[in-house]
Amino acid sequence: MLSPIHTRMYIIIFGDECGSPISCVAEFPAAIRAANRLPASDFMNWKTLINLQIGLEYRVNGAGLLVPFAGSREQAWFICYAGDFGERRFYRHDLDGELRLELEGFPERAAFEDLAAVERILGDRLVERAWVGWSGTVPVGAVVAGAGEVRLLRRGDRSVVEASGLKLIGANADGLFGDSSAGGRERPAAGAFVDGALVSICESSRENEAAAEAWVQTAPNHRRRGCGRAAVAAWAGAIQKNGKVPLYSYSEENVASAALLRSLGGEEFARVVAFA
Repeated sequence: MLSPIHTRMYIIIFGDECGSPISCVAEFPAAIRAANRLPASDFMNWKTLINLQIGLEYRVNGAGLLVPFAGSREQAWFICYAGDFGERRFYRHDLDGELRLELEGFPERAAFEDLAAVERILGDRLVERAWVGWSGTVPVGAVVAGAGEVRLLRRGDRSVVEASGLKLIGANADGLFGDSSAGGRERPAAGAFVDGALVSICESSRENEAAAEAWVQTAPNHRRRGCGRAAVAAWAGAIQKNGKVPLYSYSEENVASAALLRSLGGEEFARVVAFA
């Protein structure tokens, strides 16, 4: 099962908390990912997974600070990941050094337990409330029954999506669905259908050459029936077939989203708080 064939290697360069450059090297055998039913964290460590997620929206400069990509939807000043490994903290490159030092002085877990204290330090730089949630990985190969037809959406499905009332985001907003004519970039979206009608979509909220993060939406009258779960499973399969890691995040209050991930056999690799 652990054949090394079709292996891709990603070398991700980041800075550590002291500003020294470090490299995180991970081998992701495509054959393993396509066939296994285990979460990605079974063959990738937490540091790799965090780096992959950060890399969807930010470049990390030589000092280990976050530089948002042009057009990025995320502009966080401070992001903290926590887990059995302890904590990993990231700061935006243009955050004042004195404020960064003040945040670095927070004891472990304080950023999660006292949001107001962090918000006071960042002050009027913040444009929204802190986001607290979990980041996880989606396994591939789970069989989801009883959700009607599930398949990847095609370019000709644009009218079907419009009729469903569901809204596409990101690269799929133009209805190209990874069509090879669209600059050669594959951005799959999966749909669950009931009686021929599209009732759930899972697509990439963000994606690059190494990873993608799920965004799932389901019509209100078809929730809690396995449709969203089926769409996520199909999306994750397509992402891994393309040699990428499927990620899944949810806010702490989103109990349904947490249940969906776990129903697929997924697992969280870190708790996250972001201040933007």
